[in-house]
Amino acid sequence: MARSPPGTRPAIGGEVCDSSPWTAPSSISRIRRATATPSTAPPPPAASLSASPRVRAVVLAEIGTHGVLDARLGDYRDGERGLAYPLAGSTGPGGLVIADRGFWSVEFAHAFTVAGADLLVRPQSNNLGTVQAELPDGSCLSMARPGKDIRLRAAREGRVLPRHVIYRVITFTKGDKVAYLGTTLLDPEHYPAAELVALYRERWEIELAFDEIKNHLGPGGPIR
Repeated sequence: MARSPPGTRPAIGGEVCDSSPWTAPSSISRIRRATATPSTAPPPPAASLSASPRVRAVVLAEIGTHGVLDARLGDYRDGERGLAYPLAGSTGPGGLVIADRGFWSVEFAHAFTVAGADLLVRPQSNNLGTVQAELPDGSCLSMARPGKDIRLRAAREGRVLPRHVIYRVITFTKGDKVAYLGTTLLDPEHYPAAELVALYRERWEIELAFDEIKNHLGPGGPIR
């Protein structure tokens, strides 16, 4: 991660949402820019499906200002991960990409880390990899390998995947349920688990970005 402090955030669509600097927890201030991504725009209400085309949008937006850095649109039948991979090109060293469940995979991790970004994502409980080492803060280092079908598909598309990826798994509670975070920030001393859990909760700001786009930036009213 780049270690320069975060700066003033840009505007979104000509409207300034928040011009103040983003303040991170103490150790996480090493992160230059945090981004909330990717999140999928919800489908329109069932009653409006006949009148409204259904589009899946996967968006890379900045925490703090809600400025949209990049986006990919597809048919609502398109998979979120497939739309998300190209967003890696709009990240880079010093960026921390925060994403919800459904995105974590070896392919996803590889695409963004090759671009130089780090990840903080909620993996599903059946996608935690194989534990390699326990860490002092209660998190652990884990390893995951791409499946055969994934490797073959990547080869057909001219892409090369790593044999495995190493990442850190953090366990925390969300209400009365156990949840997990996967991150490429492997050093528990520089990036304590408790601070990463607190930082992950900022991901909900992507929903505010969607609200601003859909309900406040339309030329004649809400965008449907």
